[in-house]
Amino acid sequence: MSGSKSTGLKAARTIKVRDPDFHKRIGATGGRNGNTGGFAARPDLAKTAGKTGGSRSKRGYKYIKDDGVYAYYQKIATGEEVKYVSSTW
Repeated sequence: MSGSKSTGLKAARTIKVRDPDFHKRIGATGGRNGNTGGFAARPDLAKTAGKTGGSRSKRGYKYIKDDGVYAYYQKIATGEEVKYVSSTW
């Protein structure tokens, strides 16, 4: 471990000389060992989140309020009120 900036630069130079792919290799190892899941573990959640986010991000809706359970939006073109399940996941 380096103690100063200059020794850190020397260590970085040494690593590059000994193994140019060092950081690539250890990064790939970390990626393969990851087990947090995310959307890959819950495709149903990914589908719901994508649908909700996509429809909310379209222009033409105005945010009105959020009562904790539902978020209410208004369609600007028609004035119709639309409600979505509030994103508390």
